[in-house]
Amino acid sequence: QWFTSDSPESTPLPGEWDNSCNELQRMLIVRSLRPDRVPYTVTSFIINNLGAKFVEPPVLNMAAVVEDSTCRIPLIFVLSPGVDPTSSLLVLAEQLGMGERFQSVSLGQGQAPRAKRMIENGAKEGHWVFLANCHLSLSWMPQLDKLLEEELQIKQPHKDFRLWLSSSPHPEFPISILQAGIKMTTEPPKGLK
Repeated sequence: QWFTSDSPESTPLPGEWDNSCNELQRMLIVRSLRPDRVPYTVTSFIINNLGAKFVEPPVLNMAAVVEDSTCRIPLIFVLSPGVDPTSSLLVLAEQLGMGERFQSVSLGQGQAPRAKRMIENGAKEGHWVFLANCHLSLSWMPQLDKLLEEELQIKQPHKDFRLWLSSSPHPEFPISILQAGIKMTTEPPKGLK
């Protein structure tokens, strides 16, 4: 009955085992007999002994990210399926007084020249520029890399300029952009801190 249970980590152990085992020993039994349930058992153990804050994902504080950033560092959202940071970025821009100077474009067919102009103008005038879905324009990423080096490193961008990028994970995304930027995920993986 215990072995075939859907949740053996919360089902009483058979016989005297339930009364004679502490939580760590119970976890070892689950590990030995039902390894498929170990993550749930460990999560329960951590909640009971350390607190729930150690298994809850951290909340992304984009205002703090903006404070830590500079005009020379791109801010990169690494997208999870079904997650779109655009609305929270718009809200943040409004809160920080950048709503009128916020520009965005979803990359894809034919959007590269527009994105290039937005970056050049934004760097001069202090706009926030958001290039969404960079993974849809991988062929343009090497040019973006060169543009960022020119606009953000060689020239002096406006102090209010911020470049926001979003992309699904992809092996062809330029490593140099990832290394230079602040990376964020809007849906952290479930697990332990």
